[in-house]
Amino acid sequence: DIVMPKMDGVDMLKKLREDGWGSKVPVLLLTNDSNPEHIKETLKADA
Repeated sequence: DIVMPKMDGVDMLKKLREDGWGSKVPVLLLTNDSNPEHIKETLKADA
């Protein structure tokens, strides 16, 4: 989810991608947030 305590879903995805492990695993982020900016940020993170 985009909205999580301490680290949001986009930051978590970026961290997984940086660690190398996440670059090989498809990721689908689900959220109830309809903010267009959050959606763009998620797509930029390659979700």
